[in-house]
Amino acid sequence: MPSRLLVSSWILGASLAIAGCRCGSSDAPIDCSTSRPTLDAERTIGRVRVTPDERRLRITGLPEPSRWVLGRGPALTTEPFAPVLDAIEGERPDAILLLGSFGRGARLEAMIEALASFRVGDTPIPILLVPGPRDRLDELDAALRASGASHLISLAGFHAVDLGGAEWLIAAGGLDAHYVLEGGCHLEDLADVLAARSADRLHVLVGFDAPAGTPLTAGIDGVEAGSESVRAAMASAQIEAGVFAGPDTRLAELFAGASPASTIGVDRRIIVPPIVGPAQMTADGARVPSAPTLLSVGRDGIGLAPTAPSP
Repeated sequence: MPSRLLVSSWILGASLAIAGCRCGSSDAPIDCSTSRPTLDAERTIGRVRVTPDERRLRITGLPEPSRWVLGRGPALTTEPFAPVLDAIEGERPDAILLLGSFGRGARLEAMIEALASFRVGDTPIPILLVPGPRDRLDELDAALRASGASHLISLAGFHAVDLGGAEWLIAAGGLDAHYVLEGGCHLEDLADVLAARSADRLHVLVGFDAPAGTPLTAGIDGVEAGSESVRAAMASAQIEAGVFAGPDTRLAELFAGASPASTIGVDRRIIVPPIVGPAQMTADGARVPSAPTLLSVGRDGIGLAPTAPSP
């Protein structure tokens, strides 16, 4: 069994296929890659500075490499969200990146309220939210405005997050529209996102469908469960590394090419589970606990980060 970067083993819809973006209706999917970013001015968050520039977000002040907590949101569970953050604080991450499934109504508001009060020690850290195909931008933006928390940032409309040595490439929304709910986020053109990359960075794609063609997306009985569109776009852009929210085939396993791996490397790919909720079943029948995923991200690659030592 490959090494898993699960902070702990305790601690996560109806789907409507809609293709295209008809932004004239509030119930039509929204192209998250072309929507206007809500962050339009520089912010200081604890020890780091976050600077928007068109569709690029630059973060300075992070260590190299930096420790990131990743995972899907809590939309598909009623379990409380706040206790997860207590355990995350103990891992002393430099930043958090959540991949969609934020929920709606009271569930969304509870998540934003918990994140708004999150600190590592007494210091806030950047918490970046990548809307997914089940999330509505209008509701997310309203919840963020109501919270007034400057360390919570929606990445809708941003194509790249520049960390210095590495760069997140943000594929917000569903590219193949398999799970785009009414009013949810659709990704019209992944090539536009990948074209925003810098020439001198390690590039890591963040999206909702892992690329087809590796053991990471081998479904039940070996049936391919990945996205051919994502595979083709990544191959064309010569991008190897990626963090994805689906499919639930090899959750929490870090792959290098065709093999599991636990070390840092430029070609690593991982599908992260929800950070809270019931265990998820993989293609081989195993159950993977929902839990935060802790990654080390830097110019040398991405990999499973060691848990923080006890104080």
